[in-house]
Amino acid sequence: MAILRLTIGNIKIFVIQVHAPTSDSAEEEVDLFYDMLDNLLSSKTTGEKVIIFGDFNARIGKSKLGENRTNGIYGVGVRNERGEKLLDFALCNNLKIMNTFFEGNGMDHQTERRNTREEEPELRVPDILEQEIKQAIKQLKKNKAPGDDDITNEVIISGLDVLMSTIKLLFSKILKEKRVPSA
Repeated sequence: MAILRLTIGNIKIFVIQVHAPTSDSAEEEVDLFYDMLDNLLSSKTTGEKVIIFGDFNARIGKSKLGENRTNGIYGVGVRNERGEKLLDFALCNNLKIMNTFFEGNGMDHQTERRNTREEEPELRVPDILEQEIKQAIKQLKKNKAPGDDDITNEVIISGLDVLMSTIKLLFSKILKEKRVPSA
């Protein structure tokens, strides 16, 4: 797991990137994964928005009656045990499983837009470049007190290689959607 705490204006964001144990892993390993994730979530501060993304190695499947608090109507296939565990975790922590709220995947939406002549072409917002992120982080001053997130600039600088894909994904999403994602 990797974490990143950001403050953008007056919005605090707690980002957690995960890769859950695979289906070949022992149940104890899966339980340990969720315990670690639960411990991370317990460090969330009041008002902080949470984004957890990555591979949970779980299949949510189609929604069942009454489950729309946590997952949407666009689940695919049949739920497995790991999917049940993920849904329970999401429900207990008041989280949403966002990919079940959107029909198809990103590629399907792109194909639909290209093949529909009636729609106006969308303005393409380019992804943020790794070079832009590196340049911004190089400008951080060392030996400064941490912000509200308690992350020093030295931590950000030293963790850049690990955090790069997470930072790039998050900021590209913010640029495209013109808003900070909410929990």
